[in-house]
Amino acid sequence: MIGDITPLPLALKVLRSFSNAHPHTRLNLFFGNLFGPNELLFDGEAHLIIHHIDQGDARYEYRNFCKVEVLPVVAPDFLKLPVTKTLRYEELKGYTQCIIRDTSTHSEKLHRFVIDDAPHITVGDQYTKKEVIVQGMGWGHMPKFLIEDELRKGKLISIAGKYIKAIQREIVIARLSAPKKGVMAERLWQSF
Repeated sequence: MIGDITPLPLALKVLRSFSNAHPHTRLNLFFGNLFGPNELLFDGEAHLIIHHIDQGDARYEYRNFCKVEVLPVVAPDFLKLPVTKTLRYEELKGYTQCIIRDTSTHSEKLHRFVIDDAPHITVGDQYTKKEVIVQGMGWGHMPKFLIEDELRKGKLISIAGKYIKAIQREIVIARLSAPKKGVMAERLWQSF
């Protein structure tokens, strides 16, 4: 299970090597947002996730994979107020926020960075979210690796500052700490 802010090329590079070494092993790749990957792991429907976790949760066994910076961004002409380092969330209440749909089905939904009483556009993946923001239909938080080109070309600008923060997420390879692991699941774990 691969999470929504996991750099796909990095994950697939490892998975390709594993597939080449074990051509008769089937990999079923699923993609999920927010708490969705974690929920599938806890429900026994995924053997391994590449995503962010609560590293203090004893149910996980994990290894560090990479760090991802998540930036609040807008199209340059989206806001009708000056973009300063002291911009606050309250000032954005009248502007549409683009948020990603949590793919968990029975866990408490995560609402990271969501302004509850602001207009929202909800999307199912980061690529759609990026395009909505680039088109000036909303603002939102995006993994920097997905928007570096748009930032460089001025199609997006960061609104990170004193109150609206950029954050860094630790992406890990995680599995349940319980001892039930198959031979190939263990080999896949070792490949990371």
